[in-house]
Amino acid sequence: VINLTVEELNPVEVSINNKKYTLVRKNAKIEEIPTGFSESTIKIDDQDVTCYKSDITKITLVTLKDEKGNIGLFIYDEKTNKYSLFNVVKGSFSNLLVLEGKSKSFLKYFKKTSFKYHGEKINGYKLKSTNFYLVYAKNLETGKEGYYSYNEKDDTFQLFNEDILKVNDEKIKYMTYIIYGLGALLVLTIIVKVIKGSRKKEKKEDSYNIDDVEISDEPKVKKIDNDEYEVIKKSKKEKLKEVMDAKRKLDSKKPSYKSLFDDEDDE
Repeated sequence: VINLTVEELNPVEVSINNKKYTLVRKNAKIEEIPTGFSESTIKIDDQDVTCYKSDITKITLVTLKDEKGNIGLFIYDEKTNKYSLFNVVKGSFSNLLVLEGKSKSFLKYFKKTSFKYHGEKINGYKLKSTNFYLVYAKNLETGKEGYYSYNEKDDTFQLFNEDILKVNDEKIKYMTYIIYGLGALLVLTIIVKVIKGSRKKEKKEDSYNIDDVEISDEPKVKKIDNDEYEVIKKSKKEKLKEVMDAKRKLDSKKPSYKSLFDDEDDE
């Protein structure tokens, strides 16, 4: 048995993600053909190349070899003559081809990132503070596309159910309404307390009585610096005493009208 290594003439070189590959036209050693694909041939640069096609997904795979001699399957687009990675992950019941994600409203809860799956880099989305990732993929058996969740601990992929996040949205809205309601109630309580405090203050000012003010019996003295003498202000008790004394003097000087009338009657 003689094993020969023959260098290909005019090799087709391919660059994917800044990494160089060479197209393997024939006799590539593929350990396992992906489910749903069958061997076929296509024309690339006017030469027959062994490929693998899926009638369901309409995907064509070719074999590429890197600079270290490692061989793998890659997607080949016959219309654009472009190559791309063939990232296949194991779903619950089928193989999934990871694709570029499509925009969805629920992605606002996720952060775009990448993660390792069996040593291969997979682009997807991560749910904050969890071990769950999202990837957009095509089912290689049915051809249907959609988002799949990946549990890093269980190393499994499941079809993602959007309704879970819709329920979460409703909970968030409900909690938001409760917070707003409590905030409004707090503001109203503060306003009521301020109004009550203001009314009590007004009532207290209205019921103010000068008689309730303590007045010292000691006379208040006001000093006049310019004239160099002091003016003494009398206390409340002193003023009251003066008034009472004046009243008694007036009463004592009143004429006795009754005695006068009595004298006239006698005459």
